[in-house]
Amino acid sequence: MAMSTSRKALVLHLAGNSSPVLIEVTPETAADLGSRLAQVVRNGHTQTLTGVNGTEFAVNFSHVVTAHFEDVERNASLYGSVRKEFGE
Repeated sequence: MAMSTSRKALVLHLAGNSSPVLIEVTPETAADLGSRLAQVVRNGHTQTLTGVNGTEFAVNFSHVVTAHFEDVERNASLYGSVRKEFGE
């Protein structure tokens, strides 16, 4: 059985929006931002993040109510994900 790779998503709960926004980020981005995520949200900083597929996202954390990282399933479709072809 092949070892599955862990996928990380930054989950953003925005003010005035009941549906969270999930952005798939690299493990390096999760490690870098994870240690200071509470401070970034508290201070309302704007950060540029790079999705796994190379897309850059500018996140204005002043509009974020809560944020956290979570593992995501292999077949989940997220912003910043690499597009899979049928059968992969």
